Amino acid sequence: MQVKIGPLHVFPWKGRPWKHNLREVAALFGVPGVAERWLDWFEQKAAHVRTLLQAQYGDAQRGHDPVSRPDHSEHGQSISFEYIAEKNLEYLFVIDRGSVVEGQTKTTAQQLAENELVKKTKAFTNNHIVYLDSNYWYLSGGGLESVGAMIDQIYKAYN
Repeated sequence: MQVKIGPLHVFPWKGRPWKHNLREVAALFGVPGVAERWLDWFEQKAAHVRTLLQAQYGDAQRGHDPVSRPDHSEHGQSISFEYIAEKNLEYLFVIDRGSVVEGQTKTTAQQLAENELVKKTKAFTNNHIVYLDSNYWYLSGGGLESVGAMIDQIYKAYN
């Protein structure tokens, strides 16, 4: 007995923008308008957060100068607590990689991040150390839901 299944479609997710993939899946199911409505909603949400940050910071550059940033050629490059203390960050965003890759860890990101050097920063003093959801920031494929949740986390950090 031969069983027939539906057509097979392969989506090479790696290296392709999630917006492209969303449009492709919607087109496959004959609902491109649904994808465009979701993308419009997403763009409005992102624009709202950009506007809030622009109002708070204006045209001032935030973060590090390009020459002083850690090398991004290798994912997950370490920086020292001395580096964080030297930069005296206003906000510090922390992702606990160990909690999603290794399961429960003996030392949490919070225990590591809130050491004596970091406690001297503006971020600690002003309660601006933000612990991001590691599932979205480290594990997700970067789709509509996860990127939307990431934007929500940044929005909440500044409000």
